[in-house]
Amino acid sequence: MTQIKSLNDSPTLELDKLITSDKLLLTINIKYFKKCTDYTELIKYIMGYMVQYKAYGDTNKVENFVNLKIDFDGFKQHNIDTEFLKMLFPFLEENYPNTIKHILCVNVPTLIKMLIKIL
Repeated sequence: MTQIKSLNDSPTLELDKLITSDKLLLTINIKYFKKCTDYTELIKYIMGYMVQYKAYGDTNKVENFVNLKIDFDGFKQHNIDTEFLKMLFPFLEENYPNTIKHILCVNVPTLIKMLIKIL
């Protein structure tokens, strides 16, 4: 199990529970995300999947083929690191373009639904 320490040396990020993959479905389980002092291992973990997807796309000459499912079950607002997310999404878009086909959000709290409508 891949883990990294979170802030205050409290619970660790369980990367294999936070991010799972089933062929062309990448799932992010928000309840396993915690604010951390260093996201290096998480970024490496995500990049591992993205490199595999890029190779698949190049080999099969396909674009926009990965479905991303974000499961908000167990969401806690204080665990979300908005600065990290602001950095992560542009990084993925720049380095792995034409990969994501659909983004499906499930178990979305009302607060997040309102924010999505505003954006």
